[in-house]
Amino acid sequence: ASALATRVAALEKALASAAASAGATGGDVAAAAAMTHLQEKVKALEAAFSQRNATADAASAALSKVERLAAQVQKDAAAVPELQRQMQELRDAMSKTPGAAAAGGTMAVNANLKDVTERMQKLEASLEHLRANPASLDVLFAKVSAVEEGLAATANGSSKAIDELSQKVRKLDGGANAPASAGAWGQTPVQAPGVNNVVTNFPPPAKDAKKPKPPPGFKPPVPPAADAKPATPLPDFTPAFSVKSDAPAPATPPGWGEKQAQAASPAPAAPAVDTSKLGSDYKVEEGTLPRIATGREVLLQGFNWESHKFDWYKLVGERAGEIADVGFTQIWLPPCTDSLAPEGYLPRDLSSLNSKYGDEAGLRSLIATLREKNVLPVLDAVLNHRCATHQGAGSKWNKWEGCGFMDWGEWAITNTQPDFQGQGGGPTGDEFHGAPNIDHRNDKVQESLCKWMNWMMNDVGFGGVRFDFSKGYGGEFAGQYTRACMPEFAVGEYWDTLNYGQGLEYDQDAHRQRIVDWIDQTGGIATAFDFTTKGILQEACGKHEFWRLVDKKGRAPGVIGLWPGRAVTFIDNHDTGSTQSHWPFPSNKVGMGYAYILTHPGTPTVFWDHYFDWGDDLKNQIKSLLKARDDAGIHSRSKLEIVAATDSLYAAHVGDRLAVKLGGDWSPSGGGWEAVASGDGWCVWTKQ
Repeated sequence: ASALATRVAALEKALASAAASAGATGGDVAAAAAMTHLQEKVKALEAAFSQRNATADAASAALSKVERLAAQVQKDAAAVPELQRQMQELRDAMSKTPGAAAAGGTMAVNANLKDVTERMQKLEASLEHLRANPASLDVLFAKVSAVEEGLAATANGSSKAIDELSQKVRKLDGGANAPASAGAWGQTPVQAPGVNNVVTNFPPPAKDAKKPKPPPGFKPPVPPAADAKPATPLPDFTPAFSVKSDAPAPATPPGWGEKQAQAASPAPAAPAVDTSKLGSDYKVEEGTLPRIATGREVLLQGFNWESHKFDWYKLVGERAGEIADVGFTQIWLPPCTDSLAPEGYLPRDLSSLNSKYGDEAGLRSLIATLREKNVLPVLDAVLNHRCATHQGAGSKWNKWEGCGFMDWGEWAITNTQPDFQGQGGGPTGDEFHGAPNIDHRNDKVQESLCKWMNWMMNDVGFGGVRFDFSKGYGGEFAGQYTRACMPEFAVGEYWDTLNYGQGLEYDQDAHRQRIVDWIDQTGGIATAFDFTTKGILQEACGKHEFWRLVDKKGRAPGVIGLWPGRAVTFIDNHDTGSTQSHWPFPSNKVGMGYAYILTHPGTPTVFWDHYFDWGDDLKNQIKSLLKARDDAGIHSRSKLEIVAATDSLYAAHVGDRLAVKLGGDWSPSGGGWEAVASGDGWCVWTKQ
């Protein structure tokens, strides 16, 4: 255990160092970090193999091969192709290993080695691309993880003991814990860390780094004196966002005549709202989707990165009653179509609803159950890219057959990816390098996707839509697809990098404006996940820098400070948290994070893991916060008055009947206030 802990510490240090310098050295640093990661994995397997097979001459020979391979990989990332030659030598040595025959024989080893070889070829291609085009470390590390699993599988062909070690290593490398078997943690697949007992997930600062400070002249609000008069009611809130003059008009699917347009779904009616709990500032917004208009939604992300390993539709259906009773109005379901990757984010045949989460019958049954409970099922629409079903022009994977009206060819792929020889137009957003990127300017693509969206809403039964990787194509297309099917709710994932200097910069106005610009491009018909608020909030809570939670004009610093009615707030999701943990909220501050987003304007999202898997303490905190939000009549456009934002304290009044504080000593002045929810370092009050 001590050796494993030492290895993991070294690995974390190397990855943190690589991430810190990636902005300066680009792909070379990413490639080097990935190779260091791979080398550490090989070394761990090598050590375990040595302990278990010290007396086997053939095993010693195999270990020697692995050792030389690790040294070569460490020397230069460009040496990855050498693995292809080394694999054959390793195959020969492994086939002579006595343990191999006992654990499955040469055929099993050969099959494992073939799988590893194929994965390494993909990694090699990815590294080559990164050298020329620096990209996110996330994609590279995901590919390296796939390779390490293959290496573990190869070792497993010779020794069951190595499999046990690999499982322990994967648990440690997950940052928290690996997936639990069904039956643990309430029959859910991810065993999360205990509440408020895990250290903050921040990389160690550089030795000479200075602690970020507020900008010159910044004077954060401070708590009023104890005998101060109660705050006067706030005036009606007016969004301060910038709207482009060329924002698109409502779109009609291309090539649709009057009859076709009339055949499309009419806009659904807004859900009934209990106005008895709402303040005088509340009104239903006109000219947008129903559940955006009412603003009383709370979204549950209904899966994590490991959910595909379980009968997920059945599991969620069994919990539909609790989901509805606690106050969730929508549930975001995982990608439901055929996919090259089990998680669903490399879609292939969009006409097939059989996925690793369950089959079409199971999906339709779950949707029916959710609708019976008045919980809106939200579709995860992965429309930026699509993996081909067949090889086409140039013997590349750029052709789709047997997909009904979704049969496409190379004409549907953007022309900037030589690996797929796309013959479409240029991209309208950031490129996703792992699959063919779709040309959304193509009329037939637009018509197919409009028809597909209508099918998903009006036949399959979804009521909302989440657009994956929204940076990859213009927001005007997301707006067009939304208008084609008129769901009750729509949200985009516009994940952009925040502004960093010596740590996270105080001023994130440019970052949130880019998210607002994407919403503008949709014509304002969609919301967007508030990545600005997530980044600032986890920094503020994790480092007790609550001065970050107010901008220079006294507003909330995220999208909720500009356009709260279009901001969807969250703490973590399947990418930032779960077993991926690309950008996790500090684990011991998750309750505090929910105290902020569940009391503030915007549409809050709760992550499945946090509610169902992190124990009763956090679950009860979330329940009490949901009840407080509902009882106080908080909605996405509620008035926000920030009372204090200092190093040690954040305090605010939201609407007319809710107050919240994070950090130091504070309570609302005046009578009638009752503390209704609290946790480590936070408290919420409401009054009748």
